[in-house]
Amino acid sequence: MRVSLSKLFSKAWSITLRNKALWIFGFLAALGGWGGSPNIDINFSLGFRDLDVKYRSVDYPYAVWNSADSFEAVEIGPAMETAMVVICLLVVALAVALAVAALGLWLITIVGYGGLIGGILKADAGESIHVREIWDAGVRFFPRLLLLRLLAIAVVIVIAVIVVLLMIAAPDASMLIFLCGFGCPPLCCGFILLGFVIAGLFGLMDYAVVVENANAGEAIRRAWAVLRTHTITVLVLWLILFGVSLGAAIGLFAMAVPAWSMLSYGLSGGMEALNGAKALPLLIGLLLMAPTVWAAILIQSILAVWKTAFLALGYRDLAKVTPLIESAFRTDSGRPEQ
Repeated sequence: MRVSLSKLFSKAWSITLRNKALWIFGFLAALGGWGGSPNIDINFSLGFRDLDVKYRSVDYPYAVWNSADSFEAVEIGPAMETAMVVICLLVVALAVALAVAALGLWLITIVGYGGLIGGILKADAGESIHVREIWDAGVRFFPRLLLLRLLAIAVVIVIAVIVVLLMIAAPDASMLIFLCGFGCPPLCCGFILLGFVIAGLFGLMDYAVVVENANAGEAIRRAWAVLRTHTITVLVLWLILFGVSLGAAIGLFAMAVPAWSMLSYGLSGGMEALNGAKALPLLIGLLLMAPTVWAAILIQSILAVWKTAFLALGYRDLAKVTPLIESAFRTDSGRPEQ
């Protein structure tokens, strides 16, 4: 059985558009890194001068830049020191709360991603989609998906530690290897191939867990079998995903340009613009930003569902013709499932 990329492409879109309940889990998957959107940062200045704080003396421990462009000693009393301590504690507490919230959100995205893959398989089989059932499926696969992600993080940390140790032990040799990697096409291609193998392996393991109900160790073995047997096909799948993601990123950027332009122009005059001629462009930019953000979220969610469906169905079709794991897709009669 050969994998038809055109049928796979259209089937993934059909599942995505017909099952809008999956968009909820597509939103969670997009939060977990499947969105592919550009980070559009709006940087502007309100015209304030940054305070330049420098150490001065024991009696006047701080000096600030005043309006006359000179240093002015400012004494910090006990009340101010207490206020600074309280502010520091509040900042630390806020940072901890944000870290905990980010961790919780990351765990939720893993559940949503597992449920999304399971829901796509149910939709492809013609079964009805229910949000509660999809969520329960994500919870069922969560421990194994989490274990795979922790393993991926451990691998990245080990590689980073090795690179740092090499740079410390032999900085000249490490820099030479780094420069040769970009100056020598074969070595550069080797780095790219290594990155593709690592990304492809960890990218396919999730689908092995959900599609074949494999444990973490078995998922690694099966993902490697698919990647090794169908390297070119997996590479083509990844290139298609990259092209679609790049097109979506360009579209999202173009969609944000009007709002971004109005906001940038309106804020270019600082706080004085709020009462001047630039107040209207600023208001228009704010009004355009709200629908732009909502449209971007919707597009990201839909795109995440399609990308997941594209890879999930592609992995399933490739796994059926992979010698090491084809028995997992055989029917009771012993013939390969069509």
